[in-house]
Amino acid sequence: PDYLRSDAEGSGRFEFMEHNFQLSRNFKALKVWMTFKAYGAEVLRAAIQENIDTMRHLAALIDQSSDFERLAPVPLSIVCFRYRTDDARYHEDDEYLSLLNGKLLEGAEKDGRIFISGTKIQGRSALRACCVNHRTQARDVEYLLNVLREIGSGIHEKLQKNG
Repeated sequence: PDYLRSDAEGSGRFEFMEHNFQLSRNFKALKVWMTFKAYGAEVLRAAIQENIDTMRHLAALIDQSSDFERLAPVPLSIVCFRYRTDDARYHEDDEYLSLLNGKLLEGAEKDGRIFISGTKIQGRSALRACCVNHRTQARDVEYLLNVLREIGSGIHEKLQKNG
């Protein structure tokens, strides 16, 4: 049919359609469907709930700490928070905490032991931990906080020395 004819004028244009199954699309739902068929809804539901519980454990650890602050509720498996040091003089200094957490994200990426992303919550810089891995356990989020604490305290000390 005419709608499948390409390069009728001989323009030499690269036609992606000619390098794919014609008239087909990715079956993106296949992975989800196969997972449900292989494991069942109950197993998947339990894995999701375990992720949520693990991240609520992270939120509780943050709430109990003096050097981290949670910035949003944790209804699912994402925790938004920020490092604020043990020094209470900086706990309300949003400008300093934005700088500190921005550098903390860079430092964590360079360090390579953990991966965490960043975002903004009501204009405040935040660290964003998201868990969608059925292998993540409480000890993993505890490790996350310990690494962030280690990197963050080092950055805070450098910022204090440099004024």
